[in-house]
Amino acid sequence: MNRMLLLTFLISMSYCSKPSTKWPPDFTIKLSHTGSMSGSSLHIEYTYEQCTYLQQSLEGKPLRYSFPLTEAMREEILAKMQALKIENIKSNAVPRVVHDGWSEMLCVGTRCVEGGTRGDLSQADKAIFLEAVEYLQQFAVANQPK
Repeated sequence: MNRMLLLTFLISMSYCSKPSTKWPPDFTIKLSHTGSMSGSSLHIEYTYEQCTYLQQSLEGKPLRYSFPLTEAMREEILAKMQALKIENIKSNAVPRVVHDGWSEMLCVGTRCVEGGTRGDLSQADKAIFLEAVEYLQQFAVANQPK
């Protein structure tokens, strides 16, 4: 039992430190964006089997869809995350009340990075973070069911 827990922990740590080129069945990538004043939100989740997309705003009904992920899609996504070296981003959420702002969170495996008004990223890390977020959003939009 302890050996199995240790093995699971070590495997999880390897996903945290550097994305693999193979997508394990329990690996996820999650992206969320919320705007406090606009009431809008965007949630995208990539799992082994599918991508789920949910966009909400005050002006209309939610846009929700999902599509299956192929092996080629998983490899493309992981290759992009590796190329960006998102595992090197350092993020410190600033503990303050934000009344007029937005928040963005990107979780790759168990490693999460917070951007937006509360996020504290260097300029270089912010550029990488925003490129990863943009890529994942565009991938989900480009592959939505017709």
